[in-house]
Amino acid sequence: MTIRTFTTGDDAAQVSIYNEAAADLPKFKPVTLDELRRRLRGPDFDPTTRFFAIEGGRPVGYAAFHLNGRVSFPWCRKGREEWAEPLLEAVL
Repeated sequence: MTIRTFTTGDDAAQVSIYNEAAADLPKFKPVTLDELRRRLRGPDFDPTTRFFAIEGGRPVGYAAFHLNGRVSFPWCRKGREEWAEPLLEAVL
């Protein structure tokens, strides 16, 4: 089990993970890579506040916290939900 902070290239993985994990939720709206990259360029983005679960060298989940105290839900690829708790622990 490996959990690490955001690195270059994780933006595409984050989009893929979220869109896969949230697809079955009511009123789901897929996120786009351009939309996420706009957020990552914001002045309040801190890569040390975003954590990724890595399995077999591939990101399979992520979670984040914001400097205002907000904690995001851990999102995991289908079948890799066991990473949610370790990701939440890393965020906390």
